Amino acid sequence: AAIFKGGSVEAYRANIEAIRTAADKAAG
Repeated sequence: AAIFKGGSVEAYRANIEAIRTAADKAAG
């Protein structure tokens, strides 16, 4: 999670977006 390798920032941001989307769907 907090470990960043080459290009992992992109994956980290994509992960945040996915989590927000899931939370948004859960909120209804």
